[in-house]
Amino acid sequence: MNRLTIALALAAGAMFPALAQEKPAGSTIQGTDPEALKLVTDCNARKFETVVERDENGEKKSSKVKLCGKQGQTDAEWAATLKDAAAKIEANEKMPQTAKDQLTSALRAEIAKVEAGAVALPAPVASVEQPAPQPAPPPVIVAAKTPAVAPVVKKPKLTIRCLAPGEKGTGSSCATLDRATRLSIIADADLGGEASLRFLRRGDERAKLALAPMRQGETYRSKLPPELCAGVASTKVEIQVMGSGQVVETLGPYSLRC
Repeated sequence: MNRLTIALALAAGAMFPALAQEKPAGSTIQGTDPEALKLVTDCNARKFETVVERDENGEKKSSKVKLCGKQGQTDAEWAATLKDAAAKIEANEKMPQTAKDQLTSALRAEIAKVEAGAVALPAPVASVEQPAPQPAPPPVIVAAKTPAVAPVVKKPKLTIRCLAPGEKGTGSSCATLDRATRLSIIADADLGGEASLRFLRRGDERAKLALAPMRQGETYRSKLPPELCAGVASTKVEIQVMGSGQVVETLGPYSLRC
C-alpha cells in the first residue's frame, strides 16, 4: 500500500504544508520552511494525527496527516490552530470532498476534546495563620435572597438538510437515510463554538459532532457517523442539536438503511 505522510505545521503565524513519501533517516524534505520542517520532524510540541482513506484506481489507500503546534502553546492557542487548519482545509477547492470530510470531522472532534479539557481548575488556597477566635457578633437579620435563575441556553440557529450520494447543492429535507447520506449544516445566524450535534440510535447515544464557529450563510457538510450503522442493517436515528452542552432541539426519528 502506498502510504503517504502529510505534515502540516504552524510557525510564525502561518501554515507551512509538507508532502513527501516516507524517507529513511537522514533524508530531508525539499522546499519547506526551516522552522516548519523542525516542527514536522520533531513535533515535540502539541500534535494531532489522523488517517485519511481514499480510493485510487479501485485500490484502498490511506494517508497519514499530522498537525504540529508551536512549543508552549496554551489550550486556547492550540484550539485556534486546529480551527484555522479546519477552515483552510474547507476552503481548499483542490482537495477532494471525501478527504475534506474526513479531515474536518477529525479536527472538529479534536477541537471539542481540547476545549473540554481547557476548563480552568480552581486556584490553590494559600495556607495562612489563623487569628485567635473572637466572640461571635450578634446575629444580623437580612432579607431572604431570590433564588438564582439558571441561565437560558441560546439555541444555535442552524438548518440540517440531507444529500443523497451524488446529489449537489444544499440538499433536501431529511427523510429516509442510508450509510452514504451526507449532512448539510447551514448557519442561519453566526454560530460560536458552543454548537454541536449528538446522534442517537433508538434512544442510545452513538456519536457526537462538534461544530466549529460559522458565519451566517456558511455551510458545513459531513457524512453520517459510521457508529450509527455498526452491527445493524436498518434502524431509527435521531439528531439532537446541542447548545453549551444542553439539548435544545431533537430532529427525527429517521429511518436509516445500512
